[in-house]
Amino acid sequence: MKRVKSFVLALSFIICSLSCLSSCGGEKCCSSNFFSMDTLVSTKLYCDKETGDRLNKEIEEKCLYLQSLFDTNTDSEISRLNSRGRAELSGDSVRVLKEALKMGRETNGAFDITVFPLLK
Repeated sequence: MKRVKSFVLALSFIICSLSCLSSCGGEKCCSSNFFSMDTLVSTKLYCDKETGDRLNKEIEEKCLYLQSLFDTNTDSEISRLNSRGRAELSGDSVRVLKEALKMGRETNGAFDITVFPLLK
């Protein structure tokens, strides 16, 4: 599950970073630090302050949203799925789980989303 979180976080960061690169003139470095998904997240965006502040806020909001879906220590969708064996999932959760299962197949099981119970 930690790898899924890392994958989602990295994907979100890349998307937001590309957005910044396409819309910024590169005048300044706008940085942000916050804690999400058991990780200290640090961003550095090279753009004007207004754009950097807006994008850093979007990145943090997206990470916190993803944490709300995948956090295993709360009443998240994934936590409910793990504890009950079934749960109604949002489109975002379904997409991430499908991608994680695909990665598991492509790595012949080296990436395994079912390993989380062993980490407790």
